[in-house]
Amino acid sequence: MMKTAMNMKHLSLFASLALLFCAGISCTPVEKETVAKAVIASSSVLQFEAVGAAAQSITVYADGDWTADSPDWITLSQTSGSGTVEGISVTAADNKDGSGILMPRRDTIAIHGKRIISYSYIIVIQEGDKYRGAVDATVSTLASVKDGQFVNFSGATVMATDGSNVVLSDGKANLLMTLKQNIKPGDVVSFKGVKETENGKPVVKEIENFKVDSHSDPAYPSASDVTASLDATTVGDPVYVTVSGVYDGSALTVAGATKTISPSAAAELGLSDLVGHKATLTGYLTGVNGNKINMIVTAVKDDGIDMLIYFKDDFEWIEPWSSASGAGDAVKDNDPGTTAPNVFTASTCAGFTDEMLKRGYGYIWGWAGQDWSDGTPDSGNKRTLYLQRNYLKFGKTSYNSGIILPAMSEINGTADVELSFDWCWQVTGAYKADIMTLTVEVVGEGTCADSGAKLSSEIESTQSTVDGESKIEWQSKTLRINGVNSSTRLIIRPTNADPAVSNPERSQNRWYLDNILVVPAEGSGSGGEGGEGGGGGTDAPATSMAKWQLDKDHYKVYGPTFGCDESKFSESDGYLGENDPSEGDGGKYIDANVEGGKGRITYVSIDKTTLDTNKAFSRNIGGTGEPYMKGAWPGDYWLFTVDFEGSYKVGAKVHFSGTIRASGGGIKHWIAEVNDGGTWVPVADVLKTTVEGTEVEYTIECMNTDNCPVDYNYTMKNAVKNQLQFRVRATSLMQAKGGAVLTVPTTGTIRFKGGDISPYLEISQP
Repeated sequence: MMKTAMNMKHLSLFASLALLFCAGISCTPVEKETVAKAVIASSSVLQFEAVGAAAQSITVYADGDWTADSPDWITLSQTSGSGTVEGISVTAADNKDGSGILMPRRDTIAIHGKRIISYSYIIVIQEGDKYRGAVDATVSTLASVKDGQFVNFSGATVMATDGSNVVLSDGKANLLMTLKQNIKPGDVVSFKGVKETENGKPVVKEIENFKVDSHSDPAYPSASDVTASLDATTVGDPVYVTVSGVYDGSALTVAGATKTISPSAAAELGLSDLVGHKATLTGYLTGVNGNKINMIVTAVKDDGIDMLIYFKDDFEWIEPWSSASGAGDAVKDNDPGTTAPNVFTASTCAGFTDEMLKRGYGYIWGWAGQDWSDGTPDSGNKRTLYLQRNYLKFGKTSYNSGIILPAMSEINGTADVELSFDWCWQVTGAYKADIMTLTVEVVGEGTCADSGAKLSSEIESTQSTVDGESKIEWQSKTLRINGVNSSTRLIIRPTNADPAVSNPERSQNRWYLDNILVVPAEGSGSGGEGGEGGGGGTDAPATSMAKWQLDKDHYKVYGPTFGCDESKFSESDGYLGENDPSEGDGGKYIDANVEGGKGRITYVSIDKTTLDTNKAFSRNIGGTGEPYMKGAWPGDYWLFTVDFEGSYKVGAKVHFSGTIRASGGGIKHWIAEVNDGGTWVPVADVLKTTVEGTEVEYTIECMNTDNCPVDYNYTMKNAVKNQLQFRVRATSLMQAKGGAVLTVPTTGTIRFKGGDISPYLEISQP
């Protein structure tokens, strides 16, 4: 009780003091603070056109008083308020001056209460002319431009391209850049973009307004031969060289050299036809990646077959995905825990399975209690395929997987082959091996020599073990398979679909694969039917050629056989033919007229009896001596033949050279093909476009009235006897000048050029 009384006494004292204090100084209530503690704007970004932009409306949500701050080119209909306010108008002044549109601009509106934490920002972006302050740049001056600067880039000549990577030159310096546009060597190009630096080299990004300003044959410098000095070769800016070696489909190997050439080339150069050949490549070295020197090829010379290869893959093509996904190298590092992204689920592997399909691969899977199922790399359940740098990893606990190799289209008839590959099993984190075996399975024609059956004997691992720990290390396997053909598929997979069968301790068959190679088996020849080595014969001359000299000095010989008779000849017009809409070659031809070879040019027409309402179609020899057609139509083709006695075996090399030119109203798209075993086969990678809603395939694109080189190399997949046929076939209705398409044959022309670029066709034994 005393304690309570004491407290009451103190309270009474405090109350008295308070009254006295208030009596001495006038006391008033403290006002409540009204500044907002929380502010939110309805928009975080506003975008305006450069000129005449419409106002935009925002709402401010706040729990008290707020204020808006903005740059002077942005106007708000209300710059302060209390609580939530709707319908605030935001306008942007025109982004221009007396000389026109200014650069794009960007700033912020800050809406806030008292404290920093209450700030809400709106980013305001206004369009403009980003090239208003652009700098003019050339190949030589681009490096001096600061990164991020917009540039007007001009005066660059395309010296080499592989369809993506391009070497540009202004006559003073060379530059490597990525351009996806349809360009060819000799094009002088200009474009706008942003200057950046990649790998220490200047490039232009965000390219716009791309133009081909002119075209002429590129003037290449003298090429340095680096064959003998390849290992000592370094690369800064692109440098023009020549190098000789053996091409295996992905690299050119030089005897005695550690470094190799990793070449890329436009499809029309025919590099893909030289797999297994000795070759001399000329082009630009563009960079070094370890022991691989990148090269964009400008010219290819076939130096003969070194080794016939039916299939090869070292998986270097997976590099874009392995780098993007951070894939590790478990075998090199002997580390089972390296990053291994699943190609079916990792976002960094997008597009990988599409590329596998394009290359002809299949995928096979099996899991506990299941049989093997085959499919495509983009289908199936429980899919387990992983990337390493640059090879593949298969399987995980209770889920197996394997690979189906592409069909070997290079095989003619049947052949005995040797399949070789590198593989090894995976280990656990404690370095305990997945004790497993592999099996090769033959689907279609053929049997495994070691078993006499479709399934090979089990392939066992010889990986080493030290102190009870297994190493991850490559081992090579070679297996002979007899009697395969061009449709045979080979599967490499764990022996059992059910992991528990082969590995009861851990139920996992995980393994790595690299360096697949299929070649003719020892003693089996080149893998075709008939003739020496199974290649279809060798009794023809080493080389047979048909060559035509088309000019005014010779046209009186072939003019009457292709155009018309002497009575209708004139010096200015040459030999003009009659309208002949019937199907076939019309009995018109031009015999090879250069000594030493036999062959013929004809022009084979589809039936135009009802189509040629203008009576335009005719075969002609012009006053220059060049053969030309009026009224060409899709399905028509120029046919070139070379005649010889005997046979050329599988692997024989074909080379055609000529130059085609259309008038503006002539047909734009053509495809070059060779008759290989009775089937017309494109001699280069086929390009595709759409004309009037129809997909068109082509290898040759006539650009208005420009000369268009038609130069191709091709390796025969079948033996050829007595005559080789090569044709250039029209495939679209698009006119060479672009724009409109043909509806009926017209007087638009298509010709083969003469003089120094007159055509020739040759075939050589491998």
